[in-house]
Amino acid sequence: MPRMKFIAVATPSLGAVSIEWASALRGLQLPLNSGYAECFCRDDLGGKIAECRNMCVAKALSYESDRCEFTHILWLDDDVLFPRTALLRLLQHDRDIASGVYFTKADQPDPLIFPGRGCGTTPFVPDQAFETWGHGMGLTLIKLGVYKHMRDELKLPRDELGSPQWYKTPD
Repeated sequence: MPRMKFIAVATPSLGAVSIEWASALRGLQLPLNSGYAECFCRDDLGGKIAECRNMCVAKALSYESDRCEFTHILWLDDDVLFPRTALLRLLQHDRDIASGVYFTKADQPDPLIFPGRGCGTTPFVPDQAFETWGHGMGLTLIKLGVYKHMRDELKLPRDELGSPQWYKTPD
């Protein structure tokens, strides 16, 4: 019997989420014949969002069994309002990593799209997909195989909470 496919929806959070965000999550469209599991981690210590991300990855990897296969992690930050079709649109790219655009919280918001190390940001152009060196994580779809590869091929250190350190907050 084939295993059912699931997507882990992961949210590292500083606490309460808005009703608009919760409503958007509830309306999120999933691919046919698939399910999802929520990985919500609250940062009670402050400044530990990377550790929350690491805990979410560890949870998603632990959910796999003989009956269910987790194919992706969809990162949805609790300050991002996303369209119902966000997951389906990111899946269409069939990439190891696909991201929406996350903007800084400033008077003049900048899109966190980085063409290269130390190159500043790239302007946002709606409905355009392109390769980039880096991006904000607020709305990102990553194949679970990326994390499995890192776990199996790299000697990842442990973070402060004991999870493998897939993510690290800069010092």
